[in-house]
Amino acid sequence: MRLFSSLYRIVVSSILSFSLFTCCSFGAVAPAAPVKTEAKPTVAVPATVKADDSKVLAVTPGTEKLNPKLDLTLKKALDTLKLRYEVNPEGTCRLIFNFGKERSHQIFVTSKKESFMGVEYRRIWATTWKSKELPSAEIMAQMLQDSATKKIGGWELHRWSDGYRLILAQKLPADASNAALEAAIKLVANGSDYMEEQLTHKDEF
Repeated sequence: MRLFSSLYRIVVSSILSFSLFTCCSFGAVAPAAPVKTEAKPTVAVPATVKADDSKVLAVTPGTEKLNPKLDLTLKKALDTLKLRYEVNPEGTCRLIFNFGKERSHQIFVTSKKESFMGVEYRRIWATTWKSKELPSAEIMAQMLQDSATKKIGGWELHRWSDGYRLILAQKLPADASNAALEAAIKLVANGSDYMEEQLTHKDEF
């Protein structure tokens, strides 16, 4: 009887030990391995320019000495929009827009007009890139693709005395509304500064 009791205790003890080992070894949930996530590249987004974001240039609109080559229709429109500008000897207005990431860009609006089939147009433009050498095929392909996305205007390649320049330009009817003029200026400001940062990572223009 004592022998049977001892054997019974040994068997029960073995079963309990095996059950405890099974629970500890196979029943526990292993911690999940950390999931590796790839950092997404930061995409530069063009800043939004407001009517009062232009930097003070020479003088307050309406107080400058009138340039005889300055188109009075353009002057009135810029003054009404409360945009700061200065006028060069050719009558072209230069505006500088500030962006919220310590960047700025200068835009030019011409007083001189071109005409086609009785409609007069003025040119709004800004430089984005310049070099002594022609831009690469990759850059030119990028410019063509970007031009296709523009609502108005597009990229132009010019050869100046200091080298080649990529210019974002658009021609707007000279009698366009103030709202249309403002929109055109902002489109050039946003697009040219955005592409300058993409191509050069500088703030030269």
